[in-house]
This record gives sequence, structure tokens and C-alpha cells, in this order.
Amino acid sequence: MRGGTVAITGNCGDRLGGPLPGEWSGIRGGDVIIAGNVGSRACHRMRRGTVWIAGDAGDYLAPQMIAGTILVQGKISSHWGVGMRRGSLLFASVPDCESGASLSPSRNLELSFLPLVWNHLRSLQIGLAEACAPRERPRWPSLAIPSTRWVERRIGDLSTRGNGEILVLQ
Repeated sequence: MRGGTVAITGNCGDRLGGPLPGEWSGIRGGDVIIAGNVGSRACHRMRRGTVWIAGDAGDYLAPQMIAGTILVQGKISSHWGVGMRRGSLLFASVPDCESGASLSPSRNLELSFLPLVWNHLRSLQIGLAEACAPRERPRWPSLAIPSTRWVERRIGDLSTRGNGEILVLQ
């Protein structure tokens, strides 16, 4: 995927947005919105783009992530962020399990760019609702969009220079 929008009203299996056989990187741009859960190894080697997961994420979320933004509003399974080079993982709640990556200590910050992310998600959701409106089904569900600017921020994976970031919304 290099651009555009993909919207999934249910759950998604393993390897969402990962590279095809023989390819080096996964998603290279665009927006993906999943109104349900995703399986393991979602966003493997993701290069650019935005992925919004309204449900839970399986094991090995964003392994070897190159860049991009991922928001997970549900639970996160183990080994997330392993080998992450750059990019942002945003979690609506503190993960129940530790990452498989070596992360920096956390610190609380106010990030002024987050309202831009929330506005982008809001415009995507409005566009999807309007695109589905002429038909009765499928109807796009209304997903909760965060509004906070405050996060608990960690840098990771330190074993790969630690240029990515983990943001837990507060």
C-alpha cells in the first residue's frame, strides 16, 4: 500500500500491512482503519502511513517498524515494538505486558502535534461515514477518537538506535 484509505469494519488476521514475499517494507503510505482487532505481526516493517486499530493487537505489533504512526485503542499482546527504528506507537492504555524491545525510562509530556493527529482521524471517520451513508450496509461504526495532548513517552528500541517512540495516552 502506498496511499489511499483502507477501512475494515470487523477483525483482521495476521500480518496486516506487512511486506509481501520478497519485499523489504510493508505499508508505504496511506491510512488503514480497523474497527475490530488485528492478529500478530501487524505493521511489520511499516515505512509510512497511519494505522488506527480500534480493538486489540496481537503479538509482535510493529516489528522492525521503519516509520509511520500506529494507534491501538484496545489491549496489546506481547513483544510489541521489537526492532523499531522510527515511527510512533500510540496506546490508549498502558500495555498489560512488557515490550520485547529495550526502551528508555518513561516521562510525561504534553505534545502539541497530537490534536493534528486526532483531526486527521476525525476527517477519515467523517469521510467513511459519508461514503457509507447512501447504502444501508455496511455502515461505518462511530469510533472514539482521543483528545488528549498528554502522554507517557518512551524511546525504543534502544538496540536499533532508539529513534522510535512509544506514547501512552493520559
